[in-house]
Amino acid sequence: MSVTVMQLILVILSASFSFAFDSRAQIQILEKVVSLSIREAPLKEALKTLETQTGARFVYSESALDLTTEVNIQATDQKLGDVLDELLRPYAITFKAKNKHYILLTKRTPSPKEPVPSPAASQNAPVDLNHTLQGKVSDENGNPLIGATVRVQGTNIGTVTDVNGYYHLEIPDAMINAGEQLFLEISFVGYDNEVIEIGNRTVIDATMLPSLASLSEVEVVSTGYYEVEQRLNPGNIAKVDAKIIERQPVVNPLEALQGQVAGVFIRQSSGIPGAPIDINIRGLNSLNNGDDGRPDANRPFIIVDGVPFTNNSLNSDLIGLRDGNPLATLRPGDIESIEILKDADATAIYGSRGANGVILITTKKGKAGKAGFDFEFSRGVGEVANRLDVLNTSQYLEMRREAVRNDGSLSAKDSIDSPDFFLWGEDRNTDWQEELLGGTAEQTDIRASFSGGSETTQFLFTTNLFSQTNVFNYDDSKFNSFSGHFNVTHRSMDNRFLVNLSTTYSITHNNQNGVNFAGTAFNLSPNAPALFNENGHLNWQDRFENPLAELEQEFESDARTLVTSASLSYEIIEGLSVRANLGYTDNNLEEIKIFPSSSFPPEFAVGGGSSFGNGQERSWIVEPKISYLKDIGSGSLNVLIGTTFQESVREKLTISGQDYETDILLRDINAAPEIVIRSNTFSEYRYAAVYARANYIHNEKYILNLTGRRDGSSRFGPGRKFGNFGAVGAAWIFSDESFVRNNLSFLSFGKLRGSYGLTGNDQINDYQYVDTYSPDNNIRYNENLALVPARAANPEYSWEDNEKFELGLALGFLGNRINISGAWFRNKSDNQLIGRPLSQVTGFNQVQFNLPATVENRGV
Repeated sequence: MSVTVMQLILVILSASFSFAFDSRAQIQILEKVVSLSIREAPLKEALKTLETQTGARFVYSESALDLTTEVNIQATDQKLGDVLDELLRPYAITFKAKNKHYILLTKRTPSPKEPVPSPAASQNAPVDLNHTLQGKVSDENGNPLIGATVRVQGTNIGTVTDVNGYYHLEIPDAMINAGEQLFLEISFVGYDNEVIEIGNRTVIDATMLPSLASLSEVEVVSTGYYEVEQRLNPGNIAKVDAKIIERQPVVNPLEALQGQVAGVFIRQSSGIPGAPIDINIRGLNSLNNGDDGRPDANRPFIIVDGVPFTNNSLNSDLIGLRDGNPLATLRPGDIESIEILKDADATAIYGSRGANGVILITTKKGKAGKAGFDFEFSRGVGEVANRLDVLNTSQYLEMRREAVRNDGSLSAKDSIDSPDFFLWGEDRNTDWQEELLGGTAEQTDIRASFSGGSETTQFLFTTNLFSQTNVFNYDDSKFNSFSGHFNVTHRSMDNRFLVNLSTTYSITHNNQNGVNFAGTAFNLSPNAPALFNENGHLNWQDRFENPLAELEQEFESDARTLVTSASLSYEIIEGLSVRANLGYTDNNLEEIKIFPSSSFPPEFAVGGGSSFGNGQERSWIVEPKISYLKDIGSGSLNVLIGTTFQESVREKLTISGQDYETDILLRDINAAPEIVIRSNTFSEYRYAAVYARANYIHNEKYILNLTGRRDGSSRFGPGRKFGNFGAVGAAWIFSDESFVRNNLSFLSFGKLRGSYGLTGNDQINDYQYVDTYSPDNNIRYNENLALVPARAANPEYSWEDNEKFELGLALGFLGNRINISGAWFRNKSDNQLIGRPLSQVTGFNQVQFNLPATVENRGV
């Protein structure tokens, strides 16, 4: 299917070059003929009537314009531009066609007299015989714009406005007298560029109009490869922005998504800071859940600033945390947004990596304006809010006696396995929840940032220090992290070249060895002995397995993570752009766990031991692509073609020292009488792909998406290394139809969408298709470890495919102040090797409400 989709995309791309570009599209909307009869009605109602007749959409700033004034107008078969001029001129409102469908309304400001240049401008003016040009740049409300770029188009003659919005330029007389037209181009972030003919003028003032996106607050979502306005998106993409993420007191940024996105399940594996996060999107798609030591194939594909980010921990299962939390190295305060891609239309462009959904994390960037320093400090505490009701000693022993009567086989010899019944008696009654979970967790978060820049170059630098403890009594361990984030964005004066560089480096230190007293507090008998004996040492009497013994076992984990990316783009001609995304990640982990003899019951009388582990994963990715945007008739075609090349190398080593003569030497592996290599792994992963996408939008209300991708992965057999994936998505904004506007005035937005496609999953270990061997510590030959077969060769080893189908409906009421959206979907996972379905998920669990009183959307 994907090959057919890609061929169709190429045909559409070839055909698009033969269509003529309609350069008068913006003017044509104002030439539409309308008839209007309004008497003593609000101006806003008159504009609504014009929208219904023409299909145009008026956008404006409600804080700048008051459209409640009553108006009277009578027009028959007149041009829209003439009617608007008659309607708006008395109220000092001007209008401007932004494109084929949108008309921008702004407050008309009187043309100021010749300005008096600011002192700064006067002092910097060179004294020569050149042509002097000066003026003031203001926004739509007459306020000066500071730092706006002013230049003579096509030359390197330019400057920026000062604190009062004034500029001053010297243009050689030879250029003025050459007889060629000269134009002044003025630009500022968030505003439309203004191009004004210079001629012989010495004073040119400019009023900048905010861009359409700034006025209408259009929500734009991204798939990582392209951006799309949410209302025009046929796919299912949910977005959570910084306002929601920043205020969450969490270690892992993914925890901030809990309760925010429908169809996304997020759970921390334990209450320990830095513990891993279980996350899946719309259920499980694979039988491989990671329980056998392999990567969890149900995890979504995670991307940070365009760079794939590993969600598989480097922690050794033999030392401390069974599975660490790589994303804990990213601080929520550094994140601008998190987007969750769910359906086939959104995820098919990721091919073999999109079966379980995709999570895009975008870090913050600098903003134009005066350089400034921000400092944030927060301090919090946490306690166990609710405890379970548990049995007291008499109730517990009554239950145990009933068990003995029912079993009929327990005797005194069972005191070894059942000391609670035979040895501990009835004189103690301890609520172990209060004893073990009665502590107070402390959290500290310090963030400092420095940002600023001009209209063409912006920068941001942040540092973050975070610390968190747990609620366990007798445990003073904590999770610490330090991170630095740097971003710089530069755009050329002509807006054709753009470069964005982003780097995040983080260090985490965790000395929590994975001890989780929650389970112990619920399961330990209420008549168990005290934790400490009369001498203040751990109590081991009467076969008591003291839960605090694990706290005697020290654990330390130090992780260092570097994520750096670069994005470059250049517009060759109008609508045709080439881009490249480059990325590199470097994850390093060192950990140690020591087992002192004091952590074992005295009757065992064994020497202490220690385990050391280190791991590293390095990955790079290169993604060149080319995009083309062209207006065709009353619609627009957007075509994207690109490739992906990725390589990842992963290494892990775990060694143990045993039978130390003294606990003092436990941190020195060379002092161990016996050294054992527990595991030593090396794996290399290579990936390549080619993809294409075609998007056509007709009249801003009919949308069609075609996506295709062909992937190659080193994880599969010789005849199965390549797979084809693709999707088709479509949407209809029926609220823009005249029959809906005329009959359902309460409905401000309505969209019906659907998608169908095939994505894949290659989240498995490397080299599973070849003969593999592993060392066996129990078998030796001449003091050498023996190698035993671990897996037989399987050249048919191949992809897991996920077939996705979805239908969705989005409705907006009362000017989109109330929004309701829902989706029905079906995910069906197949494995080509066994030739039958592995799992199938069908549901209607995506209903989302957005009410005026709420700050954020919550999925139900």
